[in-house]
Amino acid sequence: MAFTKLAQILPKRIAHYGLEQEATSAQVCFEAKKAAPGRFEPISFKNDVLTIKVKNSLAAQELQAEKDKIIDKINQRLKHLSTKLEVKKIRFRV
Repeated sequence: MAFTKLAQILPKRIAHYGLEQEATSAQVCFEAKKAAPGRFEPISFKNDVLTIKVKNSLAAQELQAEKDKIIDKINQRLKHLSTKLEVKKIRFRV
């Protein structure tokens, strides 16, 4: 009995059940969390906009000043995965 690789099965099943947006959002949020550990909590990714939760308005201001750098870090991580995903904007929630 031959086994099929999960990497071949999973994308087909995700598409079959119409979960592409959810899977994409989860993947971007996972990479965003690794790009700046402990600084924010990714909430969602939709229409190239990453929404993140921060502890307070001061943390939001600090991250706002570093926004372009954070976006670049996240996009570098996504390119390593050979995806066409790209974060273009970050929205902050306190």
